[in-house]
Amino acid sequence: MRTARDLALATLLRGGLATRDLSEIARDLPLTPEDRALSRELVAGVERRRGTLDAVIAAYVPRPRLPRDLRTLLRLGFYQLLFLERVPAHAAVDETVGLARMRRGVRQAGFVNAVLRGALRDLEGGSPTAEPGDPRRVLDVGPRRFRFGRDVFPDPSTDALEHLAAIHSHPRVLVERWIARFGEEGARSILEADNRVPPVTVRVNRMRTTREGLLGDLRALGFESMAGVHPLAVRVEPGARGLLDSEPFRAGRFTVQDETAMEAVSLLDLHPGARVLDLCAAPGGKATQIAETLEDGGEVLACDVSEDRLARLRENAERLGLRSIRPILRCRDRREPPAEGLDRVLVDAPCSNTGVLARRPEARWRFSPANLRAVTRLQGECLRVGLRALRPGGRLVYSTCALEPEENGDLVRQVVGSVRGVEVLEERFRPPTTDQDGGYAAALTRLSRTPVAPGSPGA
Repeated sequence: MRTARDLALATLLRGGLATRDLSEIARDLPLTPEDRALSRELVAGVERRRGTLDAVIAAYVPRPRLPRDLRTLLRLGFYQLLFLERVPAHAAVDETVGLARMRRGVRQAGFVNAVLRGALRDLEGGSPTAEPGDPRRVLDVGPRRFRFGRDVFPDPSTDALEHLAAIHSHPRVLVERWIARFGEEGARSILEADNRVPPVTVRVNRMRTTREGLLGDLRALGFESMAGVHPLAVRVEPGARGLLDSEPFRAGRFTVQDETAMEAVSLLDLHPGARVLDLCAAPGGKATQIAETLEDGGEVLACDVSEDRLARLRENAERLGLRSIRPILRCRDRREPPAEGLDRVLVDAPCSNTGVLARRPEARWRFSPANLRAVTRLQGECLRVGLRALRPGGRLVYSTCALEPEENGDLVRQVVGSVRGVEVLEERFRPPTTDQDGGYAAALTRLSRTPVAPGSPGA
C-alpha cells in the first residue's frame, strides 16, 4: 500500500463503517498529512455519492454484474472525474488504472481504462454556464453542470422518486419516506444537506478556556473558525487538517462535537452537584459536556457495552482534565439500571443516523424497515432503563441523531403511554441543514415513585 488511493481502496473494500476503518488501516502507514486527507475525502466521497456513481457505471458498463473490487475501482475513478475538481481528469484515470493493474492485472486495467476514457469522451460541460438539457443526462455538482451523451439517470416524468434517489445518492426508501413527511422541497433540502462536506464543530472546554480564547488560539494556528449558534460551539473549516494534533486539542481546550448534540445536554437543565447517568456514553462527547457543565463536581455515571469504546471515553476525560466521570461497562443484564434515584439521566440511544448522513455517509446504505424495527426495540429498552434510574422529580433526556418518527416522538409517546407517572416536558426536532446535523431530543420527568417495569427483552 503506497498511495492515498491505495488506502482509500483498501478501506472501501473492507466495508462496514468505512470512514472509521480508514484510521485503523492508516495508523502505521508512512503517508503524508496530505495523503491521509485525500484518502479520507475519497472514502467519504465514494460512500456519499455511491448511488450516483453506480448510475453512471451502469450507463457505461455493458456487464449487468461486476466483481465488488472492480466496481469499487470504477467508483473511485468516476468520483474523481465528477466530484474532485482539483484532480485533473488524466490523473484520475491514470491513477485508477494503475490501481486496477496492481489488483486485477493488465486485462482488467484495460477494461477500467476503456470505461473511464469512454465516459470522459462522452462528457460535456463541467462549467456553471452549461445548459440544463435532458434531466436523464444532467448532473449538477455544486456550481458545475455535467451533461452526458447518453441516458444515465431515471426519467423524472415517469419515476420521480428513483430520479431523486440516483441524483442525490440515497436509497429510494429514504427518499419516499421523507417526501411523505416533508414534501418534495423539504426532502430535497435534506438530500442536499446530506451530500455536503460538513464543517468541523468543536465544543469549548470552559474549565480551561473561553470561546473567544479558543477562537484566538485556532486562528493563530491558521484554522479558519467562527462562533457557532450554541454558546459552546466553534465551527472550523471543513477538513481542518491537523486540528486534532494541535496544541489546543492536546491541552484539552476543546473536543469535537456537533451543535445538535450539545443541545441535548443543555436540555438536561443541570444543577451543581447533580448525580447524572449517561446510559449510552462512549466515546464520551456528551458525558464530558455534562462533567464540564457541572464544573467537574457531582458524579457522572458513563455506561457503555463496549470496553474499547469506554477506553476512548477515559482518554477523552483525561485529556479534558475531568475526574467526575465514572465509566461503567454494561455487559450483563442491560435491562437493569446501574443505579437508581439519579437526578438526571441522558439516553442518547443507538439509532439509524439519518440525521447525520453528511458525517456518516455509509449509514444511508444500511437503512431498511427491518433495521429500523430492530433499533426501535433497543431504543425502547434503553428508555425504560433510563426511567427506572431516574428519581421522582428528576429529568431524563432521550435523544437520537435520527429523523425517523418511529425512533423519536412516536417511541417516546409509546413508552410514556405504557408507564404511569411519566410526563413529556419538551420535544425538539431539527432536520439537517447546510451547516448543522439533524436530530431529536425530548425531556421527560417522573412524577411519582410508581415502578417502571423493565418490559420484555427488546420491548
